[in-house]
Amino acid sequence: MRLRILTSLALTGLVGIMAVHPAAAAARVSRSPIDRVLVVSLPGVGWRDLARQDLPNLRRLLDGAAVADLSTRAPNLRSDLAGNYATLSAGDKAVGASTIADASGIAPAGAAFAVDEQIGAVSAGAVFGRRTGRDAGAGLVVLGVEQIAVANAATPFHASVGALGDSLAAAGWTRAVIANGDGSEVGAVTGEPRRAAAVTLMGADGTVPAGELSPRLLAVHADAPFGVQLDLNAVEMAFAVAWIPRSVVMVEASDLVRAAEYRSVVGAAQAHGQRIAALHRSDEMVGRLLARVDLSRDAVVVVGTAPNPVDGRLAAVAVRAPGVPAGLLRSGTTQRTGFVQLMDVAPSVLDLVGVEVPSTMRGRPVSVGERSHDAGARVRFLIDADRAAQFRAEIQQPVASVFLAIMVVLLGAAGAAFARPRGPWPAIASWWGLITIAFLPAVYLARMFPLHTLGHGAFWIWISLASGALAALARLVGRRHVLDPVIVLLAVIVAVLGLDVISGSPLQFNGALGFSPEVAGRFIGFGNAGFAVFGAAALFLAGLVAVRFPHRGRILGVAVLGGAVVLDGAPIWGADVGGVLSLVPAYGLVVMRLLGWRVRLRAIALVTIGTVVALAGAIAVDMSRPPGSRTHLGRLIEQVQREGPTEFVDVVTRKLGLNLASWSSSPYRWLLPVVLVGFVGVRMLPNRFGLLAWRRIDPTGAMTIGFGVLVVFGYAMNDTGVLVPALMGAIALAILAWVGLEPLVAESAAAVPPGRGEYRRAPA
Repeated sequence: MRLRILTSLALTGLVGIMAVHPAAAAARVSRSPIDRVLVVSLPGVGWRDLARQDLPNLRRLLDGAAVADLSTRAPNLRSDLAGNYATLSAGDKAVGASTIADASGIAPAGAAFAVDEQIGAVSAGAVFGRRTGRDAGAGLVVLGVEQIAVANAATPFHASVGALGDSLAAAGWTRAVIANGDGSEVGAVTGEPRRAAAVTLMGADGTVPAGELSPRLLAVHADAPFGVQLDLNAVEMAFAVAWIPRSVVMVEASDLVRAAEYRSVVGAAQAHGQRIAALHRSDEMVGRLLARVDLSRDAVVVVGTAPNPVDGRLAAVAVRAPGVPAGLLRSGTTQRTGFVQLMDVAPSVLDLVGVEVPSTMRGRPVSVGERSHDAGARVRFLIDADRAAQFRAEIQQPVASVFLAIMVVLLGAAGAAFARPRGPWPAIASWWGLITIAFLPAVYLARMFPLHTLGHGAFWIWISLASGALAALARLVGRRHVLDPVIVLLAVIVAVLGLDVISGSPLQFNGALGFSPEVAGRFIGFGNAGFAVFGAAALFLAGLVAVRFPHRGRILGVAVLGGAVVLDGAPIWGADVGGVLSLVPAYGLVVMRLLGWRVRLRAIALVTIGTVVALAGAIAVDMSRPPGSRTHLGRLIEQVQREGPTEFVDVVTRKLGLNLASWSSSPYRWLLPVVLVGFVGVRMLPNRFGLLAWRRIDPTGAMTIGFGVLVVFGYAMNDTGVLVPALMGAIALAILAWVGLEPLVAESAAAVPPGRGEYRRAPA
């Protein structure tokens, strides 16, 4: 009987996941024949730049394009322009080689030259042959190709830089790169080459068959950064030579590269003026290129390559091609309309020209997720998302600090309450416990309003009012029983985050306790903070409901836990692998205790089987979806199938590294010690008051066992590490503060001597 019940519970998540299986995937970005592809690189340009300035050529191009915000950063990798070009080349998260000059005095990050270009007394082709042992041939060579390969082999992603170039070459497409970001200040002995753009279309051998990188692209201009700028006539001539049938040509607006590099030696106003001038000159360059492009047969891809370092978190990306309607782009990696990752650009170029995407690319081709003829509305949406990402980056640390302060105040008030139970402290501390819990949904609900446009003051006013209002509402609704206010607040958390995930995670996206598109990690589903808050709230809600309503509460509690697993693990809502591996064993043990079963070896084995079944179900459902619609879970399985078990080991190693790094980098690293101090204090209370109060609300030990497993597994399975147990422990302490202190408040109000209240009389 027990086996049948446990089996059915283990399958609940699988059934729920299958019930939300999506019917279809997004179509490819284009199926029309493409003759040529122009890739325009605009380093440091986001949609705010394109909207603020009068850029007629870019506007004419982009008004009819499919557009998106571009995430250029990857967790745990150095983010720079050279690395971003390597990411474009690999279709995966990659790094450029070190910017420190090698034995030849040339920094490998931008060390690309024409084969016949002289480096001292020898040609670049000769240097390339000496370094690689390969014939340089004709065209361009990247002298740092070996260093780039070594640098990426040392990362957890093992990106195959050169995959885009090799795939195009194998399909008979030629490639060319036109770029030169060189420039040196007066007095410098030599100028450092800034030609990393060549990495984008090089093959794994380090060569590009055509293009122009030499100083012939430059012209002297006294007011330009480093005193030089692109000679647009030379750029146009080089483009005309490279722009042949079945060609992919990248042209970099290299004046923007120089403007960014020159910021360190000029004032802010001068740097701003030089950047604006470079942006307008880049627009003129684009106009000249478009004069040679037939938009009825050619494709144009505009890539921001890097965000504006001053006021932007996201770059711009756009696709203008036959068969691609104007609208908002999305990709299989983001599964969020309006957002694309940098590693999606290479697969998208291959998709445009009908070339199969190699298995080494983790990126996915883009598709048009939402068609729209209102170019202004699209740009406003993308600018707003960029501002929200910037605002989140500004408030993330303050939110963590405020929550830490709230917990410190809670522990101090609780200590004062037990030291002076007849004073005002019990009432203050118990109310503060409710406010502590209410703070969490208040932070998520803040994303319902455009607070990122109103400023920090409006944000904190909302947090203060919402936290107080939710605590007061919970107390008003829950007047009949001491558990009711906590149940109300936990139900609010579960409802808010559950509905948020179902609707595409708009409250977590760019939220202070959510995730940001700035870092190419997660775009839908539960973020790590959301998982911690939701997972703990659902567990305590189920346990407290079972205590509060002895007859039907257990059934309701089991339903809450089953629904939580479905919401966390369903592929259509994000497929949180670490969440499934944490929730299923923790919740399984809670269900056993709620049903009155003892936790024995057989029960643990059944919970383990249930976890495997739930995970296998999520994998099966995700793998049944089209490749472009699979979540990171399905993509991981694809990679393991292609590359073997070492890929899984790499993923685990990468997450472990991020987990350990959280102890020195997470804004919540100081919250966990405070929480641990609180738990130690609970055990040290006179007459074992804290333990007795907890046992009163957890007579079966269900919440205790489940909470312990959830904290351990949640920490181990999530790459944010310390964040997960810190938030979970804070929720537990806040619950205990309210439940344990309310009887003292009642005693004080009724003038009952200490020790005679309901919870003080609880048996051991």
